[in-house]
Amino acid sequence: MPAPNPSIFHDKSWSTPWQSSEFDSEFPPNETIGQRILRQRARPDWASVPPFLSFQSEKPGGWPWGWAIFRTSYTHTSDKDWTKAIEKLDQSCLNGLTTFELSWARSGYNTIGMIRDGYRNVIFEDPALEGASVATIRTKHLEWIKGHGLSCCSGTPRLDYCLLLDDRCVRSILASAEPVQPVLMQPGSLSIPYPPGAMVGYVNAVDSCFDPEDSDDDTGEFYQGMVRVHLDCLFKFALYCEDLMTGEHEWGDWGMDSPHTQEVYTDGYFTTTEIKEMFLSSPDGQVKRTASVTEAEGPSGKTIIDFGQNLVGKLCIHHLKKQSGTKLTFIHAEVMEHGELGVRPLREAKCTDEIITSNQDLREWSPRYTFHGFRYVQVEGWTPADDICPLSKESISASVMHTDMERTGYFSCSHPMVNKLHENAVWSMRGNFLSIPTDCPQRDERLGWTGDIQVFYWLQDVALEQRSNAHSIPPLVVPNAIEDLWSSIPHAVWDDVTVLTPWALFQSFGDVEILRRQYESMVSWVDKGIPRGSDGLWDIECWQLGDWLDPTAPPSQPGNSRTNTTLVADAYLVKVTMVVAEISDLLHETSNATCYRAEYLRLQSVLALVFSLLNSEEQYITAGKRLAYLVRLAGFRVSTGFVGTPIITEALTRAGYPQLAYRMLQEKGCPSWICPITMGATSIWELWDSMKPDGSINGGEMTSFNHYALGSIVNWLHTTVAGISPLSPGWSQIKVQPVPGGIITFAKATYEAPGGRVECAWEVRNNQEFVLDLVVPPNSRALVVLPVDEEEFWVGSGRHSFNRPYSPAPWPPAPIRNFLGQPSADSIA
Repeated sequence: MPAPNPSIFHDKSWSTPWQSSEFDSEFPPNETIGQRILRQRARPDWASVPPFLSFQSEKPGGWPWGWAIFRTSYTHTSDKDWTKAIEKLDQSCLNGLTTFELSWARSGYNTIGMIRDGYRNVIFEDPALEGASVATIRTKHLEWIKGHGLSCCSGTPRLDYCLLLDDRCVRSILASAEPVQPVLMQPGSLSIPYPPGAMVGYVNAVDSCFDPEDSDDDTGEFYQGMVRVHLDCLFKFALYCEDLMTGEHEWGDWGMDSPHTQEVYTDGYFTTTEIKEMFLSSPDGQVKRTASVTEAEGPSGKTIIDFGQNLVGKLCIHHLKKQSGTKLTFIHAEVMEHGELGVRPLREAKCTDEIITSNQDLREWSPRYTFHGFRYVQVEGWTPADDICPLSKESISASVMHTDMERTGYFSCSHPMVNKLHENAVWSMRGNFLSIPTDCPQRDERLGWTGDIQVFYWLQDVALEQRSNAHSIPPLVVPNAIEDLWSSIPHAVWDDVTVLTPWALFQSFGDVEILRRQYESMVSWVDKGIPRGSDGLWDIECWQLGDWLDPTAPPSQPGNSRTNTTLVADAYLVKVTMVVAEISDLLHETSNATCYRAEYLRLQSVLALVFSLLNSEEQYITAGKRLAYLVRLAGFRVSTGFVGTPIITEALTRAGYPQLAYRMLQEKGCPSWICPITMGATSIWELWDSMKPDGSINGGEMTSFNHYALGSIVNWLHTTVAGISPLSPGWSQIKVQPVPGGIITFAKATYEAPGGRVECAWEVRNNQEFVLDLVVPPNSRALVVLPVDEEEFWVGSGRHSFNRPYSPAPWPPAPIRNFLGQPSADSIA
């Protein structure tokens, strides 16, 4: 092998500090390794250096010390986020160094400044590495090492390992708390004082010495040449990584995930659902719900903890002391039923934590690899009456958990129950977006149902699952955990997630790459996945979920909706075909755009002929009148399921009946949005009557009290009540059209658009004046449509205020009377 080339320290890939004149004087470009060692040892303070410095400094490429870092995410990771992540990584390494400095100082090693000055990372940034696999990065790393006349397997961290930072790594680092200083428990042993539920950032450490063909590799099939290293343990890993292959240390000592639970990687990305605590937590994991401790009102008299909010997370026991061998049981549930814990909706899920105590105090304990959906916890083996360490609100709390998401929208108005409805929807969305978007977080399901996601506009990457199906049919849940129970049967609306959710995200963020990435999935579904009849519409023999959970359907038959399921499927097919045509235009798929647009017009014509649907302005007016009649006939109570509920208030508003939409919003009788709130709901229920008026739980098999789909009315609250929506993708053009109604006299919404914050607030003063205050972000403009005579005009960036004379519409609208009786006036919230 040729002699080591010292130019490794001046490689063009190294970050700026390597190019500085200060570095050139410290590490002259033409100095050999031997010359550098002699020069360093000539320093007066060299006799007092710790072993780490002496060990590393005498190895080719070992000093300065640090990491070779490969960036593999460019589309999903901005340069700004990348820079922040690297800064956090550097700080974590130096924090670890600080801890060891204390130990070394006690041993008489006092040249810590040399170690700090010698920390340098080389960073490889190349968009061609987007999504690169572990094998690809290992090859690139080896080429770089050998290109400088060096070799791996030398005990030098930068040469033996490189760090692969994909999008998930970067997000985990950004979402984690600020780097903390590890605690040195004993020589070589670190403890990281993470707060309960804290997000733990991590990096992928790729072993360049790993040989997948070597059967003697003692880390075996679980290792595969890569581990996840917790960010706060990077310095320790740098110190001791040479021992990794010898098995001298436990995996957990490194701050690494055990190889026995290592996830499978494909092209640098996870392909399985993470169940690690660091993925289940977020900054909100540090949000605690304080408990109230009572005794159950039922005959059991069990000790019950009430956190006051139906949440997703886990318990945090701050202090517990019991005799050794004492067993404590914590059973979680969302509701109480007749004074006892309501566990029947959990079905086969246990939702139980157990602790068997030792003689030591238990402090700041939480279960690690699970989460629960709960408001109430029944405690066995620990009571407020205990003589030693009694159960109290100071000794236990609940940590809120969800995938790290930056909240971008806020809403408030003058009606407290409507505000509570919005708050409940936020809680349910937060709790069901944990690692994967689930339908419910508590029972034996927790599945990523595409219908729930599509209704709430959340992108679920179904492409990989879809590709594995011979007919390009996406599964109903992703990841497909029920493949053996429920085969991939095509379903409208649910499988339309492949098209409608990327489209919704494009409208919000203006990122055409979302559409480009999902285009193959969209086209495969529309062209191959949908079974069609001779007219090109859905095959009428194909079973559909339709308007799922129509409130008139019996609990045992939730798919038995009044609306023809094929009609629902065909209507969505027309819409989806139109959207794919528009997406094809945006992606310059000209021939596809022409074909899909022609198909859209043909299907629209066929559907109109078959079902006598809308083909003229007169028909639209007639349909609007019919819808208004049916809403009044139903006494303003919801009579739609998963498909119809998100659009019913919007349809009434578009048809010119906003007061009827407000009357539905403010209805208190069941089924309605406000009814659960009158019964104390703190999240969105799966069924309108999940809890009966007598306090008993609905007898059906599907009775979740945290199921966000029916909370989709919040979209109407933002776009119509508050009055802001995107007029062009990415919100560079904004539509501002508040529609006052009901007894609401004030509403406000804010949205963190890509270009900046949008703020819109309106108020009706003394039933005579309408006042609107608006903030338009930089480089944007807004089309303002005032409710007075629908006056409209454009405004640019900045703050704007408008006021006009205003006269509210008559309130309340009257129902259609029939012999069954009608809701009384006091059913209006």
